[in-house]
Amino acid sequence: ENNAGLRTEDGVLYSKDGTVLLAAPGAKSGVLNVLETTIKVEDNACNGCCEITEIKLPEGLLHIGNWAFDGCNNVTEDLWIPDTVEYIGHAAFAVDWGNFRNDLHLHLPENLKILEDWAFANRQYIDEVVIPDSLEQITGSEIFGIGSSGRITYECTNNVFSKWVSEYPHNLENLHLNKVHVPGNAVKENVVDKTYDKVVYCVGCKEELSREKKNY
Repeated sequence: ENNAGLRTEDGVLYSKDGTVLLAAPGAKSGVLNVLETTIKVEDNACNGCCEITEIKLPEGLLHIGNWAFDGCNNVTEDLWIPDTVEYIGHAAFAVDWGNFRNDLHLHLPENLKILEDWAFANRQYIDEVVIPDSLEQITGSEIFGIGSSGRITYECTNNVFSKWVSEYPHNLENLHLNKVHVPGNAVKENVVDKTYDKVVYCVGCKEELSREKKNY
């Protein structure tokens, strides 16, 4: 309390202005309500806080550091990561090896730009996850960990995730990938006399989505 550069709220250490979550005690339990003013969670801030059962993150948060909530093994069910978050660090929400029982309903932020490897490692089941189109970089070959199951939805125009899927298919064996096509404008093909095919292709993967015989 006497340090001019720091403050504590509910036993959790922050920068004085409340914009950076620095550390939580290992004995922290129950719900972790991160301050509304927080824009960054520092590396290892809540690492090993295995008695935390729920994490509430504020809108306006931008950065979640490496191992920030690693080892928070009892955080299950809903994990809503605010749409303002742009960076999720290495093993940020991983659970300890052997805690495969931990299931998770996960919301990834709409403005996410960088997703580091092992961000959600060792979760046995990840409920439906929508990959945001804003994603610019995935580091490493693992996000959820080998053996994770669940459903991942992504638009095939998301070149970053599509490339990652093609490079590491063996890490996705238990995950159902729901690739969403983005229809382009209809084009005319096989023009013969007074008929033609009206065809729609996906603008991402160029797969044919529909074909209809039409008359002039």
